[in-house]
Amino acid sequence: MRDPASGLAQQQTERTHLKPAEKAGHMNGSLRDVASLALRETETTATATATARERERERERERASSRHGRRERGCRRRLARGWRVLGSSKLRLSVTLAVWGFLTNVERAVIVPTLFLYLKTRWGESASQHFYGLSMTAFGLAVLVSTPVYGLAAHHGLRVKVLLLAANQMEVIGNLLYLFAPSPWLVLTGRFVAGLGAGCEPPLYADLTRLTSKEERTPYLIAMLLTKQVGLIFGPACTLMMHGLNAVWGEFRLDVNNGPGLLMAVSWALHSLVALALYPNLDKNGEPVTFSSSLGDADMDDDDNNNNNNEDEAACCVCLRRRLVMGSTPVERQRTRARLLAPDEAVVEDGALKEEETTTTTTTTAKAKAKAKATATTAGWRISLQQLKPYLEYRIVVLLAIAFVAYFCLMALESALPPLANKLFNWTEMKVSYVYLGASILVIFVYLVLRCMTNCIEDRHLIVAGLITLLISYVMLSVVVEVVASASELIAVSVTLTGVAIHVIGMPFVVACPESLYTKFNDLSDMDRAQSIFRTVTNIAFLFGPFIGGSFTFLPIIVFLIMTVLVIFPIFFIAIRYRQFDSSLVHPSQISRPGHASNEEEEKDEEAPREEEPEKQMS
Repeated sequence: MRDPASGLAQQQTERTHLKPAEKAGHMNGSLRDVASLALRETETTATATATARERERERERERASSRHGRRERGCRRRLARGWRVLGSSKLRLSVTLAVWGFLTNVERAVIVPTLFLYLKTRWGESASQHFYGLSMTAFGLAVLVSTPVYGLAAHHGLRVKVLLLAANQMEVIGNLLYLFAPSPWLVLTGRFVAGLGAGCEPPLYADLTRLTSKEERTPYLIAMLLTKQVGLIFGPACTLMMHGLNAVWGEFRLDVNNGPGLLMAVSWALHSLVALALYPNLDKNGEPVTFSSSLGDADMDDDDNNNNNNEDEAACCVCLRRRLVMGSTPVERQRTRARLLAPDEAVVEDGALKEEETTTTTTTTAKAKAKAKATATTAGWRISLQQLKPYLEYRIVVLLAIAFVAYFCLMALESALPPLANKLFNWTEMKVSYVYLGASILVIFVYLVLRCMTNCIEDRHLIVAGLITLLISYVMLSVVVEVVASASELIAVSVTLTGVAIHVIGMPFVVACPESLYTKFNDLSDMDRAQSIFRTVTNIAFLFGPFIGGSFTFLPIIVFLIMTVLVIFPIFFIAIRYRQFDSSLVHPSQISRPGHASNEEEEKDEEAPREEEPEKQMS
């Protein structure tokens, strides 16, 4: 056996004794192997680098595409959200109601300052003394009469859009009568007809209450009242623009005094188009409904009634079969068999018996119907009285009293100011319009401040602050009227304007906050009735306020003393049971409202389905 050590030594000896050529060949082969190995490694490295770069470029393209996709999806979501907001029932209703409130105050701001001079310049001093207060009262009386009618019609299912369009046509007709009036009686008639259209507030505000939650209701009501105050700015501005108007066509003359009739007739006609296009159809829960769905519901109700009738007939047949089997006498079995058979198969042998049975059945049916009708009438009255019982609660009555006082003082001061300024300071409609314009700008600022205050201050605190402010204003105006004769004109005008400014500052607090609390304390399903009661009370104030303010133009101290006394009573009544007016003590129907989520929840729900960007790991 060969020794491994000797074999290795022999190989080394052979390598040592190789020829130079053979040694060079061996070296060249080793160098080629090293070069080829290095070349393969370089190619592998270059391929890996190119692959990595390609993957990085592909990853960058995917990231860019993903960012672009996210931006595109975000834009689509924002666009869809914007379209949903623009097409929402809440926005369309708010726009229609805001324009409606704007036009009502434009009408009041252009007619109240010019009505007294319209009657005075056309028909003399006596006509202005008699018909100024009557015309203002006729408008308030028409609103008072029509308000419960609109609320009752909406409560019984008549579409609010139809009611609103009918009210707008009343406004158009009334303002046309005011424009072409040949006598003061027709001016009074025109204001009455316009008042019939101005009473359409209950169903409108009832729909707004159903669409808003209790947290956002006060801001929405403030926004609606704010648009009314903007109308008070445009009213005097329109009066100033029509000051130089004097056109004559035959016996008809168009000037600044009757020009408001033409302006408002055109405005209400345009608002009819807005209402026709935007106003939504809502059910009692504030959900949008369509005519087809209503028909479907009606058909389902008819099917249910037919099914119930069939079930009743089947039950009746079962009872008749039992009587047929268990009848005690042959006559009873014969009658039962005749009722079960078809009319052409019924055989009744005793004709006299059949006639007697028919007569007895008819008499019994008539008595049953009369008794059922009397019972239903009594039950209806009992249900109505029971449904009105919640509106006799202490806090509801006090809030209604505050609303009455607020609107009474507002209308009384607006009615008394033009004759008072004309009598004491010899002001024309131009200067009175400037006062209305300044008051409108101030009240808009107050509403904006009140909108911010409602987020941190309770409604009851704001109500008390507003009532105290009004009390200070009316005391100041009462003093000014008494001492105006002995004071200089500059001082009298300054103090009068200061009292009016204080009145303007306090009025938004006692107009918006009581109405918001009133809607929170009542049932949402009965909001048509609640709004009818609230608007009826305010319209009574609209009736008596101008009547008192326009009737005592010769003695304005009486007007301001009445306003002072009326403000004292609500302060006392709300102070003795102050805890009952806490805004957290809302009606149970408004604690949880399905289908009316807050804005934050809606935004969270919309942003929930966002897609996540896929990430690829580098191998």
